[in-house]
Amino acid sequence: MTPIDSQPADGEDLAVPAQVALTEQVVQKLINAIVGGTLKPGDRLIETKLAARLGVSRGPLREALKILAGQGLVQTSMGRGTRVAQLTAEEVENMSLLRALLEGLAARQFVAAATPESLAGIRKIYEDMVSAAESGDETAYRDLDSKFHEAVVIGSGNRFLLSSWRSLRTLLYAYLAKSALYHDEPADVARRHGAFLKVLESGDPGEAEALFRSVILLKAYQNINKPIPSSTMSYITRDVRKDGAIIKLD
Repeated sequence: MTPIDSQPADGEDLAVPAQVALTEQVVQKLINAIVGGTLKPGDRLIETKLAARLGVSRGPLREALKILAGQGLVQTSMGRGTRVAQLTAEEVENMSLLRALLEGLAARQFVAAATPESLAGIRKIYEDMVSAAESGDETAYRDLDSKFHEAVVIGSGNRFLLSSWRSLRTLLYAYLAKSALYHDEPADVARRHGAFLKVLESGDPGEAEALFRSVILLKAYQNINKPIPSSTMSYITRDVRKDGAIIKLD
């Protein structure tokens, strides 16, 4: 058996099988459909119909569904078939707490490792988000919202953090997309991200971590319409205002 870390022998075929590449494409298409709301939590996934919609055979679709099941994005049960996963309010609460802690750490590490290029990239996403919000294109600014946060996590340079964050994102965003409380006024969304951008540009890692963690937690509990537990309140700074963009706690 060839050791994992050995160099490939001359002429050894390292090409990725077409079936594998197709499966990865199907996985990404299904993730996009879940995040975008085309496939909603609880929707049943009938292989024949879904394969036809995707324009693929059932083989790569089945492999893709296995991958998504391993990520917790779909669930299979006797009598109910395969469905897009549904989250309980308690699960959303726990995932939101973890997301807030992860993004707070990502913001800290982003600022510590910031370069002119990474800051320019995050500013460009923000400016595009403002333009989309001003034009009323909700689909565009929601997509840019996700890209903004992902850019912060990628910019942290911590690949383990990125992997953990991505495993939460799809299910959480799918749940939030169907919540009426999630659909803020575009100007409010842009204003919050303006505050995020300013703190990322501030050069203060501690301030960046505190703002991201605090705002994400505040919004999470608004989205699930539940008071913030006292055990969680310590994660939120007393004043999370940034140029009037966020909420000041009493």
